[in-house]
Amino acid sequence: MVHFEVKQQKRAVVNAKRLIRMTKTTFELSGALQISCDILVVADVARRSDTGLRIRREIECYHEMGYRVAIRHVKNGKSLGAASPDIQHCVNLGLAEIVVSDAAVDANVVLVFSPTQIDRQFAGFENLTARRVILIVDSLPDYADLSTWSLHEKGIEEIVLAPTNRWVREAVVKQNLPLRIEAEDWRSVASAVDPLGKRELPDRRLVVGRFSAPGESQWPTKKKLFETYGFRNEVEFLFVGYPPDQLRAAVSQRKSWTGLKFDTISGERFVDLVDAIAYFPSARAPELPEAVIAAAMASGKPVFLPPRFKPHFGPGAIYCSADVLKAEIRNWFADTDALKAFCQEAKRQAGFQFSKDVLSGRIQKLAGPPSKVASRARTRHPKKPRVLFVPSNGVGLGHVTRLLAIARRMDAKVEPVFATLAQAAPIIEASGYAAEYIPSQSDTGEAYQTWDKWFGYQLRELVERYQVSAVVFDGNHPSDGLIQAVGARVGCKLVWVRRGMLGKKVTPFIDNTRFMNLIIEPSEAARERQNGVLASRRAEVLEVPPITLLDSSEALPRHEARDELGLNQEKAAVLVQLGAGANRDVLGLADKVVKELSKLEALQIVVAEWENGLVRMPVWPGARVLRGFPISRFLNAFDFSVSAAGYNTYHEVLRFALPTIFLANRNPQLDDQWSRAEFAQDKQAGFNLAEDELFQLPALCEALSNEAVRQVIRQNCLDLIDENGAASAAKAISQLMRVS
Repeated sequence: MVHFEVKQQKRAVVNAKRLIRMTKTTFELSGALQISCDILVVADVARRSDTGLRIRREIECYHEMGYRVAIRHVKNGKSLGAASPDIQHCVNLGLAEIVVSDAAVDANVVLVFSPTQIDRQFAGFENLTARRVILIVDSLPDYADLSTWSLHEKGIEEIVLAPTNRWVREAVVKQNLPLRIEAEDWRSVASAVDPLGKRELPDRRLVVGRFSAPGESQWPTKKKLFETYGFRNEVEFLFVGYPPDQLRAAVSQRKSWTGLKFDTISGERFVDLVDAIAYFPSARAPELPEAVIAAAMASGKPVFLPPRFKPHFGPGAIYCSADVLKAEIRNWFADTDALKAFCQEAKRQAGFQFSKDVLSGRIQKLAGPPSKVASRARTRHPKKPRVLFVPSNGVGLGHVTRLLAIARRMDAKVEPVFATLAQAAPIIEASGYAAEYIPSQSDTGEAYQTWDKWFGYQLRELVERYQVSAVVFDGNHPSDGLIQAVGARVGCKLVWVRRGMLGKKVTPFIDNTRFMNLIIEPSEAARERQNGVLASRRAEVLEVPPITLLDSSEALPRHEARDELGLNQEKAAVLVQLGAGANRDVLGLADKVVKELSKLEALQIVVAEWENGLVRMPVWPGARVLRGFPISRFLNAFDFSVSAAGYNTYHEVLRFALPTIFLANRNPQLDDQWSRAEFAQDKQAGFNLAEDELFQLPALCEALSNEAVRQVIRQNCLDLIDENGAASAAKAISQLMRVS
């Protein structure tokens, strides 16, 4: 695995804004130069609409029927963007292969999606031989849009117009083109979304969604907008497809409204996230987000529409005027029995209104039976499902250590991979896992918003490169970049490993919990002292026992540990471990501690140096420096310790029953170390000592020189800690991935 130096990465991030503007589609545009296929799909794969989901459902159907499918990307010249996650998914699975623009293609049928949205001169028909070309028209055309398609190309037997709804059909008929028009509308295929897994919470807000192409025709006026979607705080409004410029400022001020970009979320994931769909566009008949609406109906989620759409969607939706939408949603969700009965009927209606059988019969008539030419599409799935662990860049190695603890206990059917924001790739690789390094915002010095966009692109590239099935993030801030990188990967689960004792700090991304498929909270021995914003949100988490990298049985026995460290087997020994030093004068504090400890005769002093620490510990006379990872492997060598009270260190000394004098780091940017240390002292499982009270250190050490005192503390430590929660966390992730 290749890792870039921090300086190289800093230079890259300095240019992040330019790189983001230049980002092209992630769709793989290299492909065959000559190909024979049954069905060629021609489309702008980055088009901002639900066309990606429509195409995906069709390709899945054709693949099941045995057809060889190819995709030709046609840029519309209006915008840049990443490929639709739904179409990218088809390529990843090997359901379709890519052909380049100048490839010679021999196809039975060519399906051109949204022909009025692409420039025909770039369609690449000069090297095409086909029986039929089907123009799937999904928006209102004018004569210029379709007239040039009426000229038959050499080698094309027939060009057919296929409107997607009655309003488009009416406009197409008025064109009076010399082309045959399909007798029935070319409808989407309705397939229920595969739920990604979401813990049902008793007090969570209702999520109402809206998915549409951008533009004025898709959105009501400003007054009508808030009259329609101005939900109260108990309802969250999630939309894909930004409103026109004159509405953006007003929309951005609504705290309960969240807008997502087309390339950051698949249509399937969007339907999975929402409880209901509410689509109320302008008065004009626009392009309909039919694929998303059909998926919601098939998934048993209510769809609210204006009455004028009833002729198209039939009894599978709920129809009302915009001014009563809020009341309709409130009333339906208040009557759970009626809503359940309606959603069952909606599923049934979706089954025949957006039928896969209808599409199958139609394509058989148009394309004939599947050819015997084998597809050359390559499946990019790994042999084992992969999970990408993403530890944040903490002060020490806490985030990395927790995820390593979980990774080493994952089901053997799963392959763990790491993308770390901490400078810990060598540690991770030494543990046997592939590791990529993405510099954190603090390492780059960039503004957070700029860095987060860059981080999102980098992470998305890794998610696609490794073809991961789940991303597990451990950190305080699940940023928008993280959410968007995972949302663009169809079927990818997102897990947040979240410490509870963050004090009174509030992460600005706390509302991103709605995008999580699972939130795991490693419990605290001092759980009863937990306060702050997360203490009131325990209903949304799966709580597991405290997590440590090693179980007590994995540490070296006392005799072996002392031999390896070169310590005298008979004399008392103390371990000093005060943290990495990112927000604390560890060197100065360690110097004071060592000087106080040196006053005790025959005491062996060992000072731990963090693997990713910002300072290198000097060698004090009569003291040793312990470098390496994990330090917990040697804890049995010591009689007691002087330690910080970070999550990992605190629970390690409890698990290994090591009597400890805690010097809690009280920096407000950290978790609540003081409460942990105070709790241990109250339970007689350790001592809590403030930094300005180091003069008491010799007296406390004197007390700990008594074996009877140490024995009481050891037992109290063991009484405070449960089994290692890493195994429970690993099992929960495996179950989410459906491998255990």
